[in-house]
Amino acid sequence: MGISVQVKYDALPTLSSMLPKTVQEVIITGAHRLADTTKALAPYDTGELRASVEVNETNSEVFVRVTAPYAIYVYFGTTKMAARPFLQWAIDQELPRFLYEMQTALAELPKRAGAQ
Repeated sequence: MGISVQVKYDALPTLSSMLPKTVQEVIITGAHRLADTTKALAPYDTGELRASVEVNETNSEVFVRVTAPYAIYVYFGTTKMAARPFLQWAIDQELPRFLYEMQTALAELPKRAGAQ
């Protein structure tokens, strides 16, 4: 039983078709950066937890997953072990940069539309 973060960016097909490739690249790059930060912040014992962090992409979604069977117990804790929400720590660390890069990419939309 793993944990994951899903970013779905085709909820509005019309808007999705208008988004430039750069916006999708911001999302994909952000997911990979989130995975790297998650690996760095995940508790280390055998290395299996960190090695189980992966990014999966489809045409309209990007998933950051931690697939180690015990990831959920590390993340939420147990009666004998405190929670170590390493994925949330990574999100907290990466979110400001992601939002800045997305804001910058979206600000370019009117400029690109005018150039076409």
